[in-house]
This record gives sequence, structure tokens and C-alpha cells, in this order.
Amino acid sequence: MDIQSTEEVAVPASIKAMNRKVRWTLIGTHGGATHQKLSRLLRDEGWRVHIDLLPNTRYEGPAGRFTMNDGALCAENTWFRWPSRG
Repeated sequence: MDIQSTEEVAVPASIKAMNRKVRWTLIGTHGGATHQKLSRLLRDEGWRVHIDLLPNTRYEGPAGRFTMNDGALCAENTWFRWPSRG
């Protein structure tokens, strides 16, 4: 989701539903404080954060250097189970 700074309100408000219904999430973040808050929330709720790139930060990866204007959080819900089909 990339909802232009509304993620700071939307994710905490919907985290319980996300815990029940969402296996993976990718969140575009806007601002360091918002990014840190959401990263902590996901981890506190039992999600495994696989990608945690702060906004306005330079990184170096296998393909070279890059700068993230928006941040990115990619997380897996470790509690999620597919509903049984019975």
C-alpha cells in the first residue's frame, strides 16, 4: 500500500484485521518517524519484516547504490493460516 502518509493512521487502525486476513504486506512509508512506528508495530504483532528501507536514505545493494525517497516495509504475517476448505 502506498497511501501518501495515511499509512500512519490506516495500519494501526486495521492491524487486527490484517493479522487475520493478510499473509504479506508491502507498505510505502513517508517520514522516518512513521516508518519506525510501523516497523515496530508489525514486529510487535508477530510479523517478520523482510525489507526495512527508511525513507530519504542511501543504500548499497548488489546492483549498486540507490536512494529511497519513500520508505519500504515488506513483512510476512507469521501467524497467518489459510482458511480450511471443508
